[in-house]
Amino acid sequence: MGTDECRELVIGIDPARNWHLSLAWAADEAHRRGLELRLVVAVPPSHDRYHGDDSPGRKAMLPPLC
Repeated sequence: MGTDECRELVIGIDPARNWHLSLAWAADEAHRRGLELRLVVAVPPSHDRYHGDDSPGRKAMLPPLC
């Protein structure tokens, strides 16, 4: 897949911090450039070693949007 085939803007946020301004900037930038917007959210690790969730939704990486 070449770079001309898939164009997206990826932003990562940490919900424990002030993320509203970063997300607003990314949404505006993606809209102005005609790009897909992919949001990546930081999730704290599970500290429960006895009841770990190994479901595919927790382990899988998302495929490209296009």
